[in-house]
Amino acid sequence: MERTPHPVRARRRERGSAYIVALLVLVLLTIFGMSLALVTQTESQIGAAEKAATRTLFAADSGFGLAVARKQVTNAEGATRYDLHTRSAAGGLASVTERFELTPVMQLNLGLCSLCTLNETQVEGNQFRRTNHVVNSTGEVRSTSGGNESIGSAKLLSLILEFQPIVPTLPAESDQTELQRLARTIRY
Repeated sequence: MERTPHPVRARRRERGSAYIVALLVLVLLTIFGMSLALVTQTESQIGAAEKAATRTLFAADSGFGLAVARKQVTNAEGATRYDLHTRSAAGGLASVTERFELTPVMQLNLGLCSLCTLNETQVEGNQFRRTNHVVNSTGEVRSTSGGNESIGSAKLLSLILEFQPIVPTLPAESDQTELQRLARTIRY
Protein backbone atom coordinates (compact mmCIF):
# COMPACT_ATOMS: atom_id res chain seq x y z
CA MET A 1 0.00 0.00 0.00
CA GLU A 2 1.21 3.42 -0.89
CA ARG A 3 1.43 6.05 1.69
CA THR A 4 -0.16 9.40 1.07
CA PRO A 5 1.69 12.38 2.43
CA HIS A 6 0.24 14.12 5.35
CA PRO A 7 -1.67 17.26 4.19
CA VAL A 8 0.32 19.57 6.47
CA ARG A 9 3.65 18.20 5.22
CA ALA A 10 2.59 18.56 1.55
CA ARG A 11 1.71 22.21 2.08
CA ARG A 12 5.10 22.89 3.68
CA ARG A 13 6.88 21.71 0.54
CA GLU A 14 4.79 24.13 -1.59
CA ARG A 15 5.35 27.10 0.68
CA GLY A 16 6.91 30.10 -1.25
CA SER A 17 6.25 28.76 -4.77
CA ALA A 18 3.51 31.31 -5.45
CA TYR A 19 5.90 34.07 -4.44
CA ILE A 20 8.56 32.84 -6.90
CA VAL A 21 6.01 32.46 -9.72
CA ALA A 22 4.69 35.98 -9.03
CA LEU A 23 8.25 37.40 -9.08
CA LEU A 24 9.03 35.58 -12.33
CA VAL A 25 5.86 36.96 -13.99
CA LEU A 26 6.67 40.45 -12.68
CA VAL A 27 10.22 40.28 -14.11
CA LEU A 28 8.87 39.12 -17.49
CA LEU A 29 6.28 41.92 -17.58
CA THR A 30 8.96 44.47 -16.65
CA ILE A 31 11.24 43.29 -19.46
CA PHE A 32 8.32 43.38 -21.90
CA GLY A 33 7.34 46.89 -20.78
CA MET A 34 10.91 48.22 -21.07
CA SER A 35 11.35 46.74 -24.57
CA LEU A 36 8.03 48.28 -25.61
CA ALA A 37 9.15 51.67 -24.28
CA LEU A 38 12.46 51.37 -26.18
CA VAL A 39 10.68 50.46 -29.43
CA THR A 40 8.26 53.36 -28.99
CA GLN A 41 11.10 55.81 -28.35
CA THR A 42 13.02 54.56 -31.39
CA GLU A 43 9.95 54.82 -33.60
CA SER A 44 9.37 58.36 -32.36
CA GLN A 45 12.94 59.32 -33.26
CA ILE A 46 12.60 57.70 -36.69
CA GLY A 47 9.38 59.64 -37.29
CA ALA A 48 11.02 62.93 -36.27
CA ALA A 49 13.99 62.28 -38.57
CA GLU A 50 11.66 61.39 -41.45
CA LYS A 51 9.67 64.58 -40.87
CA ALA A 52 12.86 66.67 -40.90
CA ALA A 53 14.08 64.95 -44.08
CA THR A 54 10.74 65.57 -45.81
CA ARG A 55 10.72 69.23 -44.75
CA THR A 56 14.27 69.57 -46.06
CA LEU A 57 13.38 67.96 -49.38
CA PHE A 58 10.43 70.30 -49.88
CA ALA A 59 12.55 73.31 -48.90
CA ALA A 60 15.11 72.38 -51.56
CA ASP A 61 12.35 71.73 -54.09
CA SER A 62 10.77 75.14 -53.46
CA GLY A 63 14.08 76.67 -54.48
CA PHE A 64 13.57 75.36 -58.01
CA GLY A 65 10.29 77.21 -58.37
CA LEU A 66 11.99 80.41 -57.30
CA ALA A 67 14.95 79.84 -59.65
CA VAL A 68 12.65 79.33 -62.64
CA ALA A 69 10.54 82.36 -61.77
CA ARG A 70 13.59 84.59 -61.27
CA LYS A 71 15.11 83.45 -64.57
CA GLN A 72 11.90 83.92 -66.57
CA VAL A 73 10.73 87.19 -65.03
CA THR A 74 13.87 89.14 -64.18
CA ASN A 75 16.59 87.06 -65.90
CA ALA A 76 18.34 86.89 -62.52
CA GLU A 77 20.95 84.15 -62.39
CA GLY A 78 22.81 84.84 -59.15
CA ALA A 79 23.10 82.66 -56.07
CA THR A 80 20.50 83.27 -53.36
CA ARG A 81 19.58 82.05 -49.91
CA TYR A 82 16.14 82.22 -48.33
CA ASP A 83 14.96 81.41 -44.83
CA LEU A 84 11.54 79.86 -45.30
CA HIS A 85 10.33 79.30 -41.78
CA THR A 86 11.74 79.88 -38.30
CA ARG A 87 10.04 78.47 -35.24
CA SER A 88 11.00 78.38 -31.59
CA ALA A 89 11.68 75.07 -29.87
CA ALA A 90 12.50 73.83 -26.36
CA GLY A 91 10.32 76.42 -24.70
CA GLY A 92 11.86 79.36 -26.57
CA LEU A 93 15.47 78.43 -25.75
CA ALA A 94 16.21 77.27 -29.30
CA SER A 95 15.02 78.03 -32.81
CA VAL A 96 14.71 75.87 -35.92
CA THR A 97 15.10 77.45 -39.36
CA GLU A 98 14.25 75.90 -42.72
CA ARG A 99 16.14 77.43 -45.61
CA PHE A 100 17.33 76.78 -49.11
CA GLU A 101 20.34 78.01 -51.02
CA LEU A 102 20.48 78.26 -54.81
CA THR A 103 23.63 78.16 -56.88
CA PRO A 104 23.85 80.55 -59.83
CA VAL A 105 21.74 79.45 -62.80
CA MET A 106 24.37 78.40 -65.35
CA GLN A 107 23.67 78.15 -69.07
CA LEU A 108 24.76 74.79 -70.50
CA ASN A 109 24.02 75.24 -74.18
CA LEU A 110 22.04 77.16 -76.74
CA GLY A 111 20.61 75.49 -79.83
CA LEU A 112 17.78 75.52 -82.31
CA CYS A 113 14.30 75.14 -80.88
CA SER A 114 13.23 71.56 -81.49
CA LEU A 115 9.51 72.26 -81.02
CA CYS A 116 9.23 75.32 -83.26
CA THR A 117 7.86 74.84 -86.76
CA LEU A 118 8.43 78.56 -87.26
CA ASN A 119 12.15 77.91 -87.71
CA GLU A 120 11.45 76.45 -91.16
CA THR A 121 10.32 79.86 -92.42
CA GLN A 122 12.85 82.01 -90.54
CA VAL A 123 16.03 83.44 -92.01
CA GLU A 124 19.27 81.83 -90.77
CA GLY A 125 20.38 83.60 -87.57
CA ASN A 126 16.88 84.82 -86.66
CA GLN A 127 15.55 81.40 -85.80
CA PHE A 128 14.00 80.57 -82.46
CA ARG A 129 16.33 78.95 -79.96
CA ARG A 130 16.22 76.78 -76.88
CA THR A 131 18.56 77.12 -73.96
CA ASN A 132 19.45 74.70 -71.18
CA HIS A 133 20.45 75.80 -67.70
CA VAL A 134 21.49 73.93 -64.56
CA VAL A 135 20.82 74.97 -60.97
CA ASN A 136 21.42 73.27 -57.62
CA SER A 137 19.24 73.80 -54.58
CA THR A 138 20.32 72.82 -51.08
CA GLY A 139 17.60 72.56 -48.44
CA GLU A 140 18.61 72.66 -44.77
CA VAL A 141 16.98 72.48 -41.38
CA ARG A 142 19.20 74.36 -38.92
CA SER A 143 18.80 74.62 -35.19
CA THR A 144 20.23 77.38 -33.04
CA SER A 145 20.59 77.01 -29.30
CA GLY A 146 22.66 79.23 -27.03
CA GLY A 147 24.54 80.79 -29.94
CA ASN A 148 25.50 77.40 -31.40
CA GLU A 149 24.12 76.58 -34.83
CA SER A 150 23.93 73.02 -36.16
CA ILE A 151 22.52 71.43 -39.31
CA GLY A 152 19.88 68.85 -38.52
CA SER A 153 19.15 67.76 -42.08
CA ALA A 154 20.36 68.72 -45.56
CA LYS A 155 19.37 67.73 -49.10
CA LEU A 156 21.01 68.69 -52.39
CA LEU A 157 18.89 68.62 -55.55
CA SER A 158 19.99 69.42 -59.10
CA LEU A 159 17.76 70.51 -61.96
CA ILE A 160 18.33 71.06 -65.66
CA LEU A 161 15.94 73.62 -67.11
CA GLU A 162 15.12 74.01 -70.77
CA PHE A 163 13.51 77.19 -72.01
CA GLN A 164 12.10 77.35 -75.51
CA PRO A 165 11.38 79.18 -77.71
CA ILE A 166 13.76 82.05 -77.14
CA VAL A 167 14.25 84.78 -79.70
CA PRO A 168 17.91 85.78 -79.67
CA THR A 169 18.15 89.52 -79.28
CA LEU A 170 21.30 91.41 -80.11
CA PRO A 171 22.01 94.61 -78.22
CA ALA A 172 21.66 97.66 -80.47
CA GLU A 173 24.63 99.50 -78.94
CA SER A 174 27.06 96.59 -79.40
CA ASP A 175 29.99 96.95 -81.75
CA GLN A 176 30.64 94.58 -84.66
CA THR A 177 33.11 92.31 -82.81
CA GLU A 178 30.61 91.78 -80.00
CA LEU A 179 27.92 90.88 -82.55
CA GLN A 180 30.26 88.39 -84.23
CA ARG A 181 31.16 86.77 -80.89
CA LEU A 182 27.48 86.54 -79.96
CA ALA A 183 26.61 85.02 -83.37
CA ARG A 184 29.27 82.33 -82.80
CA THR A 185 27.77 81.40 -79.43
CA ILE A 186 24.23 81.21 -80.82
CA ARG A 187 25.08 78.84 -83.72
CA TYR A 188 26.46 75.34 -83.36
